[in-house]
Amino acid sequence: YKTEGVVLGGYPTGESNKVLYIFTKELGLVYASAQALRNNNSKLRYGLQDFSHSDIALVRGKSDWKITSALSVKNLYSTFKEDQRKKEICASILVLLKKFLAGEEKNEELFIIVMNAFDFLESEEFSKEELSNFECILVLNILHNLGYVPHHEEFKKYINPIWTKELLTHMNGSRIRAVREINNAISQSHL
Repeated sequence: YKTEGVVLGGYPTGESNKVLYIFTKELGLVYASAQALRNNNSKLRYGLQDFSHSDIALVRGKSDWKITSALSVKNLYSTFKEDQRKKEICASILVLLKKFLAGEEKNEELFIIVMNAFDFLESEEFSKEELSNFECILVLNILHNLGYVPHHEEFKKYINPIWTKELLTHMNGSRIRAVREINNAISQSHL
C-alpha cells in the first residue's frame, strides 16, 4: 500500500527498530514497524520523524504493518519551529488524533480536514486570539467527524470550513460555547 501519512509518534523496539503510530489517508491509524530506523544511516529516518507528513509504502506482515519506504513531504515540527504557539497547536492536534482515532479505519475526509488546516496555519501570521480560534475550530471539526460532537446549527459554518481569517474572527462570538461542547465531548468519551 502507498499512502500519505502523518507520524504521530512511536516507541523503540529491539536494538534499532521502531514502531510508529501513523495517521494515513488510505488506512486510518496504523501501527507500523520500521527496521533499523534509529540507525544514523537509515534511509527511512527523515521521512519517519515525529510530525512528518510523508508518502509511505507499507506491506502487511503476519502480525503488523512494515514500512518499506518513506519520502518526507514536510515535517510539521520544522514548519512551525519559529512560532511556539503554532508548534504547540500542531502537537496538541496530533496528540488528540492519536488519542481518538480507533485503529485501521479509513477516514480520508478527516485526513484532508487536518492537512488543509495545517496548510492554512502555515500560510500566514495570526494573532494570539486567531490562533486560539483556529485550534477551537479544528478540534471541533475532528470531534464532529469522529462522532463525538453532534450537529449544531450554531457551529455549522465551522464544520469542513474554507479556512479564512474572517472565519477565525467570526469564532469569537461562539468560542465559549464551542469550548464547552468540546470539553463535554472529551469528558463523555472517557479517553
